[in-house]
Amino acid sequence: MQDLWLRILVFTSSFIIIYCDQESTLIQKYPAEYEQYLQSITEQNNVEGPIVNEKLSDEQPQAGPGSNFVQWLQILLGITTTTAAPITSAKPPTDCEPCTVCGSAVNGTKIVGGTETIRNQYPWMAMLLYSNRFYCGATLITDMHVLAAHCVSGFNPQRISVRLLEHDRSDPNDTTTITRNVEKITKHPRYSQSTFDNDIAIIKLDKRVKFEGILNPVCMPTKGEWYTGRDGIVAGWGTLKEGGDVSNTLQHVAVPIISNAACRRTGYAPTRITDNMGDSGGPLVVADETTNVHQLVGVVSWGEGCAKKNYPGVYARVNRYGRH
Repeated sequence: MQDLWLRILVFTSSFIIIYCDQESTLIQKYPAEYEQYLQSITEQNNVEGPIVNEKLSDEQPQAGPGSNFVQWLQILLGITTTTAAPITSAKPPTDCEPCTVCGSAVNGTKIVGGTETIRNQYPWMAMLLYSNRFYCGATLITDMHVLAAHCVSGFNPQRISVRLLEHDRSDPNDTTTITRNVEKITKHPRYSQSTFDNDIAIIKLDKRVKFEGILNPVCMPTKGEWYTGRDGIVAGWGTLKEGGDVSNTLQHVAVPIISNAACRRTGYAPTRITDNMGDSGGPLVVADETTNVHQLVGVVSWGEGCAKKNYPGVYARVNRYGRH
């Protein structure tokens, strides 16, 4: 502004101008320039398009007495100033995808014992294949990641693939599946092959999956919740009986969730049950009784035999890892 007033004073060196009092004199002396100023104001006010936000922010200089006259003098003297861009309200993009729903299962019948699921009942259920042969389960947790475990330890990631929306492994036309290769595997740095402590891993897919139709990820568990005393649901293509073959169709079973203290009183040696057990792939989920939203509370880790009495299955406690 000091430079502006200096140029005004140079221009009026033959007479003293107090701009508020001399406005009419200069208008009479320079009518063409004043007409140019009025024309520019008219053009600004007639710009096509809606005025989105006319309110000035608190940081913008407010117009004061004689401000229009000063603007006219600027035009008269050929002084250009930088004007802030008009304030516009942000318009929401029209191409956003809707928020992803998690933990939404297809309604089925009540689980009594182990039984076959209906097709794609648990859309987050993933199958791991090695050289295109099934060998483990996993769980879809984002559009780019599945949760797995010791099934990936010692295996070549380039030969592992992840298949979604599979139901009957023996029938390639049973469902429309989605298959992705593996870009990266991240195992827990403190995973123990001898005790299965921290037996948890994340597989990053080579390409995102699109959440459309029934496909959706499982919800992550509530932080700090133990889920003791709740019934969980385990799903997978495991053996139907001890020493038997793996199942062609996806199976599920309801299991009670007990505390670590109770587990130490079973047939397992107390030292075998720790607070950092991992998973072997398949999900253990708990469904909310009101909303039926499913949370991933555990992942199948290990067990003694197949549904052997006094030897409950051991699962990873998912909410001990990561941020939820």
